[in-house]
Amino acid sequence: DASGDFELVNQAGMHARPAAKIAGGLSALDAEVTVNGVDGASMTGLMTLAAGKGSVLHVEAYGPDAERAVAYVAGLVRDGFGEP
Repeated sequence: DASGDFELVNQAGMHARPAAKIAGGLSALDAEVTVNGVDGASMTGLMTLAAGKGSVLHVEAYGPDAERAVAYVAGLVRDGFGEP
């Protein structure tokens, strides 16, 4: 099991492209992941968070790839999803 809290640094926050990057990457891992209580592998679920810049994403993961899943989300958020 693994978890972490990560502050969104990109200007647009959580929108379609970041949600797709998170959901797509997590769906390939052997872990159950929630982000602020929603399924991390659900692009639609992630978009319902309406998390703007400065919002904190709380990631919880369970399963064989739990640590990899949390590290994956951490890297995306830290890099601002490749956005300004």
